[in-house]
Amino acid sequence: MRAVILPFTLFALALAACQDREATPKVPDAPAVPTANNQKIEPAVDQQSLAVWHRGGAALARSQAELNALRDSVQALLQNPTQATLNQAREQWHSAHNSGQAFSLFFAMGAAHPGLFVQLETLHDQLDGWPIQPGFLDYFDVYTHSGLVNDIAIPVTAKALKEAHQQFDPADRALGLHPIAYLLWGDKGQRPATDFVKQALKATGEDEPNVEDLANNRRRALLGLMVELAIDSLDKLAARWQETGVYSKVYTGLSAQQRSEILRTSSIYLIEEQLINKQLQPQLDAISQTHLDVSNHNQYSGGSKRLLSAQLNGLALLIEQNQSSALVAHWSQGASKSWLEQLAAANRVLDKLPEEGAATETQWVAAIAALQQLTLPLKAEVETL
Repeated sequence: MRAVILPFTLFALALAACQDREATPKVPDAPAVPTANNQKIEPAVDQQSLAVWHRGGAALARSQAELNALRDSVQALLQNPTQATLNQAREQWHSAHNSGQAFSLFFAMGAAHPGLFVQLETLHDQLDGWPIQPGFLDYFDVYTHSGLVNDIAIPVTAKALKEAHQQFDPADRALGLHPIAYLLWGDKGQRPATDFVKQALKATGEDEPNVEDLANNRRRALLGLMVELAIDSLDKLAARWQETGVYSKVYTGLSAQQRSEILRTSSIYLIEEQLINKQLQPQLDAISQTHLDVSNHNQYSGGSKRLLSAQLNGLALLIEQNQSSALVAHWSQGASKSWLEQLAAANRVLDKLPEEGAATETQWVAAIAALQQLTLPLKAEVETL
């Protein structure tokens, strides 16, 4: 029989609904978190729960560096649109995107406890939200004049993109790395570098469009602006993570037991909801239910295997460099070493998935089973004795 674990009080939810998306959230009071089985928190657990937070800050710094490198690669592409500069921008996109996945544990925290970390889920959406609607962005399939690139009624400004983002449909995304990916790869990964060549007017006259409204020029402007807005969102997140930032004040203001419980539930949420339920299970279901329209995380950029491994490795923030984890040992009643072995085994299973193309039913089942096995020790703490 399992003990009942009360949810965290969503005391800030009503406040968050009234706040402007860009406003800095207020620091909420610490929620009441029950102590499972009345277990005593060891000093090592307290120290490691704080160390995990600092590792998150280091992961954010690396992600900022990769995203700034993407800006440099995109500028090189716009200055000299060739297949080589396009390939470099695409490769740097993967580096920036996968670097951000090291923060997956904390993005899961924002989704699992939205009332505690106000707007963290919104910032995640602005950075890595998916799926996207390609026809909302640019030409797609037979629709050669669709999307923001061709809609001159929408100016290429930060204000206009923020207003257009998910205005009528959740998949109509104008912000984040995945709209950037579609501009770089295009339909079926066949975007030519010539799509980024600056265009000039062929004639002059009252009936001619403005030069900045030509499709290539709008595509160039949109790509550069989307990268800048992604950097801005990540910088906001990093500022809230610093010692004086609002998220840091919330987290460090919690008790050791509260921090431990938040990390435990967030780890389970990452594995079960964000990896299995959102990404792996739909791919498995689509094999037997061919009518399902399933999108994957990297629908237009590819590299899904690297992505899944990068997300799973977000759990590495729980582990000390000496390969021990007081947190996991506390949650699993001492099974820290076996959990580390299970994490390594799950990574090996994910590594067997194809980098491109569809995996087999056996491969999806094996990946799901490996991840499900990984959650079991994390749930041991809530078992009644």
